[in-house]
Amino acid sequence: MPSTEIGKVVGRRDILVTGSVDRDIRRSERNGELERITRGWYRTGPPVGKLQDAVDRIVAMLRRAPSLVASHESAALLYRLPLVYAVLDVVHLTRNARRGARRDPGRIIHARPLGPGDVQEIHGLPVTSIARTLVDLGCTSPDPRTVIAAADAALQRRMLDPATLAAALAAAGHPSGIARARFLLRFADGRSESAGESVLRWLLAQAGLPDVELQVEVYSAAGVFSAGSTSPTRRPGWSSNSTAG
Repeated sequence: MPSTEIGKVVGRRDILVTGSVDRDIRRSERNGELERITRGWYRTGPPVGKLQDAVDRIVAMLRRAPSLVASHESAALLYRLPLVYAVLDVVHLTRNARRGARRDPGRIIHARPLGPGDVQEIHGLPVTSIARTLVDLGCTSPDPRTVIAAADAALQRRMLDPATLAAALAAAGHPSGIARARFLLRFADGRSESAGESVLRWLLAQAGLPDVELQVEVYSAAGVFSAGSTSPTRRPGWSSNSTAG
């Protein structure tokens, strides 16, 4: 989880238990001691950067609606995955249902069935599993580079293996965007050691150029060292005219 404080988020009921009343809460808001995030939930001071702000809002939205699960970009953030080109000012939550999706101020509620292995906890917060998070990102994230960088990082950190990711894709059924998710996630490569490498691979593919060979060992008189991304090579089975459909 990001190096942030989830304890900064407090609820109205928690404040009232201390003997305060609503008038005190309003005064604390005016004084800047409390900042309202969503109905009934506040943070005890300004966020330190965009990351803290995003985590505070995820925590508040989950505590406001404990039956929902953090998902999509919000889950990826809690897993500390890189979110290049992602918009973090909206909290993504999933309802375990086929209906009931909606968009409210500050949050998007997705409606998708959640299987027994699709939900985990991070610091007590319900979050979609890493495999389910990547599948959801592949289906809905507006920028393919967000998906590729997150999936590469998850594989590189061994948060899951390719077989687990393939199984999650197979079990996903036919939600909107699943063909795109399959295409993007099959492109993922755990040998990428940075989001920059991931984005480079994607841009080369989109330009119709051969992919780079990752983590090549270069031999010299001084010994052996890794050159990172180098030596263009054709990806087996990859076609420059492949499409996401």
